[in-house]
Amino acid sequence: MATARPVWDLDSFAAVAPKLPRHFRRVLPSLVGLSIGHRLREQVMLGVAGVNQAPYCKAVHGVVGRLSGIPGSEVERLKSGEAAVADPDAKVAVEYAIDLARRNFIGRDPDLYTELAQSYSAAERDAIEASAHVMNFFNRASNLLVAPLDKLAHS
Repeated sequence: MATARPVWDLDSFAAVAPKLPRHFRRVLPSLVGLSIGHRLREQVMLGVAGVNQAPYCKAVHGVVGRLSGIPGSEVERLKSGEAAVADPDAKVAVEYAIDLARRNFIGRDPDLYTELAQSYSAAERDAIEASAHVMNFFNRASNLLVAPLDKLAHS
């Protein structure tokens, strides 16, 4: 049986929305190749979209991911929420982002964070985490649009 697509209720959305501008400011340098590159940002975003089962986000970031150099087979595995990344450093970053999404961004795995800190600077870790937060926000928002279609399909 498939897991339900994560969707926010109004209270959850209201609690997270005020934090979004801060996460955007943290991820902005990666949009111009600073802090983390486009490829790593897309790997993180695809992994989070896979966990959240966000079809529109997976489609868009699948294309952007391929344009940033992620092989098609890796894109497909990331879209399923798998941290199947060849580069060991990038794999740790994607595993960390996927773990955050699975925890609904409540807490973090200290061992995984320690491993992340061995490969990435504080600014890079900040950009990785911010990319995951921003993606999670838009995944959950787009899932609000998909949820009624899911209900129709299963009724």
